[in-house]
Amino acid sequence: MKKRKWPAILAIALVLVLAAAAVVWFSPARFNRLDAAEVESVRLFSGQTGQAVTVTDADTVAAVCDALGGCTLKPDGLSLGYTGYTLRVTVTHTGGGESEFIVNSESRARRDPFFYKAAEGSIDLDYLLSLTEGE
Repeated sequence: MKKRKWPAILAIALVLVLAAAAVVWFSPARFNRLDAAEVESVRLFSGQTGQAVTVTDADTVAAVCDALGGCTLKPDGLSLGYTGYTLRVTVTHTGGGESEFIVNSESRARRDPFFYKAAEGSIDLDYLLSLTEGE
């Protein structure tokens, strides 16, 4: 009797894992949608020039949050093992936590373990890179 339960338990577990993976895959990412009121600072590091800037001014933080949140991102593949980037973004939240992700182009971002592609809209990469060149 116990031997017959294992295949059923494994089948149910497999269905649950596949359902969870589908939810993650088809749900839009939220890491690029930042509320400026909850952001203390944003550090932008250009992978092209090696220059960095830490933004703490409230108006500029709001502009950076708008530039990053201008698109809806969806998972587009696994990013494990890939290196190199255009812009690394490190966000320090007012509650004390940090989050980090990478912007590769106006329509692609990376937050391990996935690459993300813009389903609609775009990231204002030119503005963000101009901030790193300002200092």
